[in-house]
Amino acid sequence: MEDIILLLTNIVSIIVLNIFITNIFQSISKNNELKNELQLYEQQAKIQYEYYTSLESKYENSRKIVHDVKNHLQTIENLYEINEHEKAEQYTEDIYKIFDKLGQKYYTTNKVLNIIINDKMQRAENFNISLDCKIGDVNIEFIKDIDVTTIFSNLLDNAIECAKDTFENKVIFLRIDKFNDFIVINITNALEKPPIKDNGNFKSTKKNHNGIGLQNIKRALEKYEGNMRIEYDEKAFKVNIVIPNN
Repeated sequence: MEDIILLLTNIVSIIVLNIFITNIFQSISKNNELKNELQLYEQQAKIQYEYYTSLESKYENSRKIVHDVKNHLQTIENLYEINEHEKAEQYTEDIYKIFDKLGQKYYTTNKVLNIIINDKMQRAENFNISLDCKIGDVNIEFIKDIDVTTIFSNLLDNAIECAKDTFENKVIFLRIDKFNDFIVINITNALEKPPIKDNGNFKSTKKNHNGIGLQNIKRALEKYEGNMRIEYDEKAFKVNIVIPNN
């Protein structure tokens, strides 16, 4: 009888211990999810902050240009009066270029995505990378802003990281369009060397970076039953995403 009681006590203890350990693992898992989600919100907030800071800077610069516009017009007029037509045309072209830089480009009706593209466009230009972006008549309002940030920020950041190390074809192609009942996202960038894979996952080449960008994209896509396919060769890295347009 004592042995049976001891055995039952051990069994109950093991069950209680298993439940306790399971609860600990669930708590750790939930904590990691919350930590990851917090990082994503911080990423989104940082992008929006930098975007509006950039807007403020451009607004101040535009005020300076407008303040001097009378002088610029006078200079152009004087150049024409002395028959310096080429210099006048070049001066006019330079003014146009300044105004182009001050303006914010409009790519899509989705405010968050428009902010992200403008932000990444500026970052790409800093590395002499051309970001060729074409967006069709698509509605992605059903995707939460935090997931829009996760998907497109990571896609473009990864593409810029790859393209900046190339010596030729420093260009990134971003295409978003609708096909039947699906939204199709394609992004392609040039490669200087093949990506590194570890246990089937792509490994980041960035210092002090754990390469969780693509994993976060996959998690975000799962919420909308979307899927991602990656292809690459010696010259290009391509990501294709398909999301049902419910």
